Amino acid sequence: MTPPNVRPEDDHPDPPRPAAPEATEPDLKPEAPAARYVRCPMLACGRLHEIADPW
Repeated sequence: MTPPNVRPEDDHPDPPRPAAPEATEPDLKPEAPAARYVRCPMLACGRLHEIADPW
């Protein structure tokens, strides 16, 4: 049973989702390296800082 406060245009099931397009070409972008974080050693900072690889 439908609750009485539902609008008539909302009283229908959701339309089906469109099919996902098929991939024609492989993704050529290299995957980015995962970010590394370290706990700040400064007194009372305690934050996580992202570090970048030097090379």
